[in-house]
Amino acid sequence: MGQDVTSEIQAQHKYKNIIENSNEFIFEIDNRGNFVFVNNYALECLGYQIDEILYRKYIDFIQLKHKSKLEIFF
Repeated sequence: MGQDVTSEIQAQHKYKNIIENSNEFIFEIDNRGNFVFVNNYALECLGYQIDEILYRKYIDFIQLKHKSKLEIFF
């Protein structure tokens, strides 16, 4: 007999919608420092399309004067 996962799917959809439509920068970076998720608000504020930022290294978007402090993380 299968398990009803309807409520779990609804919860996932709810939180995905909240994240994608938040008025805060929300992003996810993989263990190599590449963007794997960027929400709509961040894209709008930065002026990028998703294909211009996804899978690129976060360090490419950091001002030169701050790069040396952040490069050690990845």
